[in-house]
Amino acid sequence: MSRAHITPYWHRLPAFFRFPFRRPALDLLGLTVLLGVVPLLLGVGLLVFFSSLAMIFVLMKYGYETLQSTASGELEPLPLGEALSGEGYALPLKQFAVIVCLFVVVGFVGVISPVLMLIMFLLVSLLLPASVIILGTERSFFAAVNPVNLYSVAVRIGWAYLGLFGLLLCIQIATASAAQLVEFLLPAGGNPYLNYSGMIFVGNYFTLMTFNLLGYVVYQYHEALGHPVHHAEDGEFDELALFEELLEAGNHQAALTELRSVIAHHPERRDLKEKLVRLARLAGDAATLKREGPEAIASLVRAGRMRDATDVYLDCLEVDPGFRPQAAEVHDVIAMELRSRGQIREALMLLNGFHQRFPGHPLVPRAYLLAARMFVDDARKPQQARKLLTYLQRHYADSPYASEVESLQRSLT
Repeated sequence: MSRAHITPYWHRLPAFFRFPFRRPALDLLGLTVLLGVVPLLLGVGLLVFFSSLAMIFVLMKYGYETLQSTASGELEPLPLGEALSGEGYALPLKQFAVIVCLFVVVGFVGVISPVLMLIMFLLVSLLLPASVIILGTERSFFAAVNPVNLYSVAVRIGWAYLGLFGLLLCIQIATASAAQLVEFLLPAGGNPYLNYSGMIFVGNYFTLMTFNLLGYVVYQYHEALGHPVHHAEDGEFDELALFEELLEAGNHQAALTELRSVIAHHPERRDLKEKLVRLARLAGDAATLKREGPEAIASLVRAGRMRDATDVYLDCLEVDPGFRPQAAEVHDVIAMELRSRGQIREALMLLNGFHQRFPGHPLVPRAYLLAARMFVDDARKPQQARKLLTYLQRHYADSPYASEVESLQRSLT
C-alpha cells in the first residue's frame, strides 16, 4: 500500500484523542480504575500491591497489543478478550528493563563528563519512542536497546520523527496538567478514592493514546520501516478508506453501510465479516448481529478464539434471547467457556433442546454430558442431570461417552 493513501498522523490528532473513549478501550480504562481503587477500599495492603501491579500489566499488555494492531492497519480498539489473552505480559518487564539499560548508559557517561551525560540523556530521551516502537513490533528486548535499530527507525521516519517526539512531550505535559485539573475540580477534603480514580483514569487515558499514536506512525511509514500491514494492495485499501474515515469520525451506522458494500465485492473475506460483527456490537445493530453472528461465531471457534466467539454469542443473546448458533459443533465449546466464566445459566440455556435442533447428531452425547455435569457440580440440580443421563442411556447407548454417562449416573444413585 502506498504511503500517499494514508492520512498523516499530524492530520489525525482528534482521532488519537478519541481512541481511548471508544469501546472496548474505554472498558479497559474502567477495568484499570477498578484494579487500582477497589483494593484500597478493602484496605488490604498486600492486595493493594498486587492489584496495582496487575493494573500496570493489563494496561501495558493492551497498550502494546494496540500498538501492534494499529501498526498493521487495524484502526479499531481491540476486544478485551483478544488483546488480554495469549502472550505479551512480559512486555512491561522488558520495557522497564529497556529504560533501566538506556539510562544506566547515561550514568556511565556521566562518570566521564557531566556535559557528555547531558548530551547522552537528550539522545536517549529522543530515541525512547523508537525503542517502544521496536519493542511493540518485534517483542525483543535486545532489538529495543540496539542503538543501530533505534537510529534506523528514527532516520527512516525522517523529520516526522522529531514531530512525533515533540507531540509526545506535549502529551506528557497534558497528562500532568489534566491530573492537576482533576485535583483542582474535586472538592478539598473530599473522597480521596474519587481523586485517585480520576488520577488513574487520566494517566491511563494518555497512555493508551500514546500507544495508538506510536502504532499509527509505524502504519504510516510501514514501507520505510519494512513493517507488514493487513491491507497489502492499494486497491483493497482504497475500498476501505471511506469505511475507516467514517469509523474514525464515530459515524458507526454509515461505516456499517460502507463496510457492507465492500463485503458485497469480497464475500469470501472472513476478516471483513468479523469487522462487521465487531462494529455492529459497538453500534448496537441488532439485525446485523443476528444475521452475521452465527457465521462469525463459527469462524472464531475454528480459529481457536473461544473468548471472542463467546462474546459475540452473548451480544447476540442480549438483542435476541432466543438466539442460538447455527453450527452444532460450537455449542459445547461456548458452553464450556461460559462455565469457566461462572455463567452457568447461560451455558445450560445454550445446550437446552440441543437434540431437538440437531436430531441424531453425534455431538448430542457430549453436549448433554457436559450439561449433566453442570447440573450436578454447578447448579446443584441432580434430578435434571438424571433426566439427561437417562435420555442418553436410552438413545445413545453405543456412543463413545456411554461409559462416562453410566459412571456419572451411578454416582447420583
